[in-house]
Amino acid sequence: MVNVAVAGGTGGVGRTIVEQLLLSGSKHKTFILGRKAPAEALPGDLEFLVTDYGDVNGLTKLLEDFDIDTIISTLNMEIEAGSQAQLNLIAAADKSRTTRRIIPSEFVTSIDENSDPNSGLSAGGWIPNTLALKQSSLEYVRISNGMFFDYWTIPYIQSHLKPFNWGIDMANKKAVIPGTGDDKFTVTYSRDLAKVIVRFVDEKDKWPERCFVSGSDISFNALLAIAEEIRGQKFDVLYDPLDKLVKGDATLLWRPEEIPEEEMKALMSAHSQMLISGAWRLPLEGRVEAIFPEIRLRTVKEVLSEAWMGK
Repeated sequence: MVNVAVAGGTGGVGRTIVEQLLLSGSKHKTFILGRKAPAEALPGDLEFLVTDYGDVNGLTKLLEDFDIDTIISTLNMEIEAGSQAQLNLIAAADKSRTTRRIIPSEFVTSIDENSDPNSGLSAGGWIPNTLALKQSSLEYVRISNGMFFDYWTIPYIQSHLKPFNWGIDMANKKAVIPGTGDDKFTVTYSRDLAKVIVRFVDEKDKWPERCFVSGSDISFNALLAIAEEIRGQKFDVLYDPLDKLVKGDATLLWRPEEIPEEEMKALMSAHSQMLISGAWRLPLEGRVEAIFPEIRLRTVKEVLSEAWMGK
């Protein structure tokens, strides 16, 4: 048994991980790190620790006071504040006399720390954190899962992620597909990622530095065919060509009210260009099934069928 701290444990990914720690019957004591305690009571014997990510010495003391052995970070690395918070958390963990291990927040595509920080979506946020990990004495595993396919199953499958329609709108039977639709990318169910993380926490042997998690490697054309089969009807489909995406002119299926249209178009254009370039497809070497062969990940077809069959 060890004490585990989940940074950002009340957010979408963090909450999923905390939930799986509780469901797994794990004997580990779980703490949630966050800037502000939630209004609702926490389930089980969870304990919330109000955290000042700007104070490395205070963070170090907090980790030592609660005898934290393992940290799981789910901080938002797409913003500078989140990146700096994790940098400080790494520094504090490295100084802490009790902390041995950390799983950083890197639940996206494969980030190359030697690449140009300006190449790819928010790559600059992850690169300094990876370099800090390599320079520390901590044991760590960087886990990538591609994209979450929860977004095509909400609200009919258990998920704590916020809606994010991209490519295919299952409810309205529409699709806006980047490029030709034949480029493959990696997708994973959030609860499966959480199960992999819990398995790493339980593992007594030394962690590998990298692990790639994939429920499916699939193209949008193949995903569309599955969606149409499950929904029993052809979708209204539009293809966004690469030359249009390069100009930042992505066709939007959906946009959150808080994000301006031009900003959303730029975001979707960047996502789409990365997909077409192959950046969203994870390497075959270092996949979780080679590390933990007992773990079975659900495919996108399995989960989509459970969510939408008969709807």
